[in-house]
Formats: sequence, structure tokens, C-alpha cells
Amino acid sequence: GMPVFTKAAGEQAFAAGKVGFEFQTTGALVNTIKNVGTKFDLRTAKIPLIDPVNGRLPTGGNAVVILTHDPVKEEAAWKFAKFAAGPYGASVVVPGTGYVPNNELAAKSAEYLGDFYKKNPLFQAGLSQMPIMAPWYAFPGANGVKVTQTIVDNLSRIVDGSAAPREALDDAASDVEGMLPRS
Repeated sequence: GMPVFTKAAGEQAFAAGKVGFEFQTTGALVNTIKNVGTKFDLRTAKIPLIDPVNGRLPTGGNAVVILTHDPVKEEAAWKFAKFAAGPYGASVVVPGTGYVPNNELAAKSAEYLGDFYKKNPLFQAGLSQMPIMAPWYAFPGANGVKVTQTIVDNLSRIVDGSAAPREALDDAASDVEGMLPRS
């Protein structure tokens, strides 16, 4: 069975270097479970929020893009996209990846994932935070991804000690300003 993990035992394990934390996308959960195997006791938890009342979690991930202009192919692609984004699609994607379903019916209905969540508790932390999920913010213009990466790179400079917070902030602001479209 599962060992009882009291606060005191947890503090001792942490002090002994036997506890690790990783913050990552739910989309990596299945691979994490496979990679850990039986090497250690893996658990999942909700992402802590700085503001427990107003805090939100950004979502992102998959998209469907239809590139054809052929009306017959376009109609078939659209039918498939609706099917894949519906409850059945979620019932395939979630157990295969760990992503939180994009469909509430899929999440709760026994016909789709309801029983899956009961039998797979490691997937429940992500699901439990569905009510506080919000759309992913994207910077406007053609450089949106580059803007985000510039901010990440400058935050990394603070973490690795190669820049003071004010310096990294000023550099990020200066770099990003040149990448955003003028209105």
C-alpha cells in the first residue's frame, strides 16, 4: 500500500534530499508516469496560486488547423475537427497525454472519462483546477512567440545570477518594445 506521509515525515524526507518538485504541463503527465515507473512514489498536486481567490492558470496546447481550399476536403476536415475536439476526442487525448480535457462532458461523464479519473488519481489534480483555467495570453503581431521567449530568457538571467532583476527587466522591456506592432 501507500506509505502514510505525515508533515513531520515529509519535512524529514525533504531535509534528507528525498523529495523533489517539478512544475510542468499536464500534457507531460503520461510520459512522467512511464519514466518514473516504480523508481519512487510519484504524486500530483494542484499548482499553488499566489492569489488563491483571483488567481488563474493559463491554458494552451493543441490546435486544429485546416489548410485546404478544396470544399470537399474542407467539409471532411471540419467534421473531423469537431469530432476530435468533442468528448470522444478528449477521451483519447487525456489518457494518452495527461492534458486536461477541453470538454466538460468528457471530464464528468462515465461514457467518456468519468471512470478514468476515478481509477487514475494522478490525473485528478489538473482536472480539479479546470474552474480557474483561463485562455493563454498571446502577444499581438508576428513576433508573439519571440516576445515570450525574450521575457523567459531575461527571467532566466535573474535565476542564474547573470543579471540583477532591474537590469533584466529593463533589457526585456527594451527588446520587447522593438518587437511589438505600432498602433
